Amino acid sequence: MNELEELLRANGLGRALERHGRIPELEVQAVEGWLRERDGSGGLTAGARAGLLRLATERVWALTLDETFVEAGCERALEPHPRVGLMPIPMLWGLVTNGEAAAVIAWGKERHQEITLEEKDRFRYGWRGDPLRTRELGGGWKRAADAIAAIKRANPRNIPKILCMGGNGSSKSEFGAWWAVKLMVEKPRAQVAVLCPSQTQARKVLMSRIYNNLPVEWRPDVTGKMKTGITGNISYSEKMGFTENMFILPNGSRCTFYFYLEGDPASIEGDQLDLVLADEEVPVEWLEAVEYRLARTGGTLMAMFTPISGYIPAVSWFRGNARVIEERAAPLLKSLRAGVGGEEEDLERSPDRLKAGLQYSETDRLKAGLQYSETDRTGSGDPVTLGAGGAVALGAKRQVVPAWFDGPEGVIEEGVMMPLAEYGADATKRIVYFWTEDCCYPQHGYETLVQLLKGKRASANEVKTRAYGWPSKVKDARFPILSEAVHAMSPERAAAGGVPEGCTWYQWLDPAEGRNHVMQWYAKTKDGREILVREWPQQDDYIPGVGQPGPWAEDAKRGKALDGVPGPGQESWGLTTEQYVQEMDRIEVELARVYEKRTDGQPIKVHRREMDSRGGEHGMDGKTYFTEFARCKRFFCDASGKALNARSDNPDGVCGISLISDALGYDTQKPVGPGNRPRLVIVYAPPNMEAGEEVPRGCANTWDSLKNWTGADGLKGARKDFIDLCHYAQRAEMRWVSARSVAERNAAAWGGYGS
Repeated sequence: MNELEELLRANGLGRALERHGRIPELEVQAVEGWLRERDGSGGLTAGARAGLLRLATERVWALTLDETFVEAGCERALEPHPRVGLMPIPMLWGLVTNGEAAAVIAWGKERHQEITLEEKDRFRYGWRGDPLRTRELGGGWKRAADAIAAIKRANPRNIPKILCMGGNGSSKSEFGAWWAVKLMVEKPRAQVAVLCPSQTQARKVLMSRIYNNLPVEWRPDVTGKMKTGITGNISYSEKMGFTENMFILPNGSRCTFYFYLEGDPASIEGDQLDLVLADEEVPVEWLEAVEYRLARTGGTLMAMFTPISGYIPAVSWFRGNARVIEERAAPLLKSLRAGVGGEEEDLERSPDRLKAGLQYSETDRLKAGLQYSETDRTGSGDPVTLGAGGAVALGAKRQVVPAWFDGPEGVIEEGVMMPLAEYGADATKRIVYFWTEDCCYPQHGYETLVQLLKGKRASANEVKTRAYGWPSKVKDARFPILSEAVHAMSPERAAAGGVPEGCTWYQWLDPAEGRNHVMQWYAKTKDGREILVREWPQQDDYIPGVGQPGPWAEDAKRGKALDGVPGPGQESWGLTTEQYVQEMDRIEVELARVYEKRTDGQPIKVHRREMDSRGGEHGMDGKTYFTEFARCKRFFCDASGKALNARSDNPDGVCGISLISDALGYDTQKPVGPGNRPRLVIVYAPPNMEAGEEVPRGCANTWDSLKNWTGADGLKGARKDFIDLCHYAQRAEMRWVSARSVAERNAAAWGGYGS
């Protein structure tokens, strides 16, 4: 007999240790905590004894009450349940001892009935997403239903396309299954297609959920009758799912399962569908194929997954430059104040706003608890926060960290907002986020997830994905550390001193036959930073004789081009060498005006120009790109000919991808500041949708390439060209050169050519 058992038996509470199917045992952590409290002689303290006896007494009360409920025919009254609340045992016992046993039994019968109804007939009595745990429609479930209704109100012939992204265990799949069954029950002869990665995945996830959501009178396991006949055919087993991957309800509604890892989008041709339910990372070609199958009925397309792989093409297809409809403070995320360490630095701005393509509006700032100056209210629109000493720092950004981040005292702020719903790429698309904290199934599921994330010291990005359904990275992208909050500098911030005077300028060029050349200009600062200030072609630039060039690369809508397909920026404009030089002149005058504050129309002094050594030697009749540009007084050195992504092919054994990663690298577990920041920064900002912008500003093509390039398409990848330029720049080991050294650079062994 151990110490606890001896104590309880001595006080007539030995029954507290009995095992019971419905009444939880004594809480282990609480018991162990009391057992550790000892007095000077090694025995239990008086407080510990009282605490253990109190725990045991409450369990004995629960066992006694349970017997009463069993006798009254409501044996589930005290059964733990994730949704249906349980009155505290001391309160129930107190009511009984005060002569209100009848009221307690009435309560028990009501709770017993609620649990039983939900279990037996989930379609009518199940939970519907309400975070308050009622049976009313709520949470992400209601937001998704409202999004469908809003799109239909705008135009009854619209085809609503809803992307439901959620954290682990957030109930998005349960919602999709219930919505499909609801449609099939309410609309006789409705046609539903369910897209899953594989048959195995379908059986594990959606088949079981759809079957469990069927009305109880149509489920063979409940009625004992196989539902087969002229109109209805429902044959299901937990192991094999629905027979022949389909079923027909007695009202003629039909549901068919398709598997996109094993099938072809053409297999769905000819169907006239009312609903398409797509589970997990559905390929874009399937989305486009089923869209036409929904046209005649004006049906709905709904996709659901946890975005562990990040920004897959399907996410881009739905989101575009999304705008937030509704958002809420995320309790698992915090932010650091600007000015940590006594200096005003560019710290991370809340990525939920950045990746949605939004700048902070006045309302947003107020929601997030940010302060702003009169200048900022009417000026650039850059976000602001308090710097050291309470001064307002224009352009300062917030660094988002997980709730368990241990930062310096006084620098942690609350108020990190995450989206609940967004507008999508067009008027027929919406994105709805299902937060794990809003789902009460399974019991303590959210608390377990939080404990797991905290135990792993998970990063802010992982928290966003696992708890809030936010796609924090690009699937298979080579530079997953890239962050708008850390690596992007808005053009306004760059012009206001972010690119300091006295920088050393560099240019890289990659020529090509059959498409336009690509170029980049870097500013090397005295403190070692490398700021990519300009690219060509640039999406927000007006090119004389051409207009706005459009994006260099776009996501592939079909096929397996993981690195995208050529965009309008790659369509050859037939420029001559002289015209390319004119473009260089135009841009370098612009750079001098904006960053050196020159008004004399003179260009920046480029310290060194480099051209792809292999592409630069191409030509005909003895002419090469090197010689043609030299003829126009533009002298280029050879850029590195070493391979970008092959370590063994390079004499120095260095992989080019690693060089770019190193330039982007910083310690993600510490605040960004003077001692911890990336070497490479890019002048870039997403479109300000609130201001009516549609085109990103700054080096958007380079940003898109760094964000999305996987290398899977090899030398022909549509996004590789700007990656190559970044590679050349990192191989060159740019240096800051003083004004005196610039004057003598032609005499230096490593020096470059003048403009």
